[in-house]
Amino acid sequence: MKTRYYSILAGLAASLFLSNCSNSPLSPSDTQNDNSTLTVKSMGDAAFASLDESSLAAEMLAIESPAPESILTLPALPQATATSPASLGKKAAGAPFSIDTVDGKLRLTTAVTGSDFEKRDTVEVLLDETVYDGIDGNESITSLRGATFFSNGASEHYIVEDIDGDHVINRGDQAVRARLTLISIHGEITATTIFEADAGTDGNFDTGSDNDLLQVSWVKMNGNDTAASALFTDADGDGVITASKAGSVNIVLYDAEKPLHPLVASNTVRFTIERPENEAERVNRFYAEKRYITGRVSKATVTDESGDETFDAGETVVVTIGTTAPASADTEATAEMVCTIDPGYSLGNESDNSLISLTLKKEYHYGLRNTSEFSCTFTPPVLSGEEPEGGEFLLTVNYKNGQTATLAGTFTRDSISAEHTNVNGEKAEVQLSRED
Repeated sequence: MKTRYYSILAGLAASLFLSNCSNSPLSPSDTQNDNSTLTVKSMGDAAFASLDESSLAAEMLAIESPAPESILTLPALPQATATSPASLGKKAAGAPFSIDTVDGKLRLTTAVTGSDFEKRDTVEVLLDETVYDGIDGNESITSLRGATFFSNGASEHYIVEDIDGDHVINRGDQAVRARLTLISIHGEITATTIFEADAGTDGNFDTGSDNDLLQVSWVKMNGNDTAASALFTDADGDGVITASKAGSVNIVLYDAEKPLHPLVASNTVRFTIERPENEAERVNRFYAEKRYITGRVSKATVTDESGDETFDAGETVVVTIGTTAPASADTEATAEMVCTIDPGYSLGNESDNSLISLTLKKEYHYGLRNTSEFSCTFTPPVLSGEEPEGGEFLLTVNYKNGQTATLAGTFTRDSISAEHTNVNGEKAEVQLSRED
């Protein structure tokens, strides 16, 4: 019994908590930076490749590179870019095509048929003076769209359209903003990726060095049900989320398909990535939620000490990991772990994380106990991977009949000194040493 007391008190944080914070990333993993592989499927796979079912603490706290450049980089636009009508005709040579005019626009549609597919592309150009000036490539394109239909019933679609109200997606003499939508359909599964982007100072998406992403979203539908989704939006008011630039990005990930873990109904993660100029990126807002088909819900939050969900670099944070379960799912109604942590530079780098205090709380559906709470403050704070040097603790158990028992005291690496109060109010001193 003495050995068990010491193991619970001195080893709880280091052995049970800090060692569980593995380096498995919570976030999208890197994908190949090849436009041919950056499809709606690879976007989705990347966004959820590492949402695995490791321990709750590890899964919800191990944050590593949540916004890789391959996710927040605009892929090449479809190659039906601005050319003169004559060149458009040459590009369509050898393939069926049609030209018509509607609402002051020139529309060219081409079609290519292969052994197991049919591909159609349409470009719309404003019927203005640029169409007739004989200059190749200066036409005003209003939209691009196309689709490929496969013999197995699958199809892929793309749409490029204006979002800033000038009805043009390539005009080099003014600002250009456009939306690129990629859709993949295979049976009951439909995956949609939407990029909103700014073409930069040259108004040309073909020169990618000055393009900026404004927002990225991805959703996978299985029939009418949302199977998974990802959303990347601006967090600092500059309107830009481009991976190569300083700034902050809000990220929301949702996953409701876990065939290898049938008890999990869904995972939701919301966090903010801050990318300071010439510094490593860091997380400054975090929330995660896991729902089970049994009705159990597990949540993890990170706040500053005042409860604000946004925390600054180097600021002490409070990590709360809790589970709520219905009576039919568990004897415990709630279980919560609250850790106060000095994160050093970032929670994502465990090497400089220090645990200041730890609290474990439980409420019970059944049994004699109503609630229990164990709290421990470490002196000094426990560096990740190290054992505690000392501190003070309090264990309180409240019973359903209204009685309470406590154990309160201090500990070092070599000894424990505590006072135990039983349900009748009787007190007893507890002195333990490592030799015991």
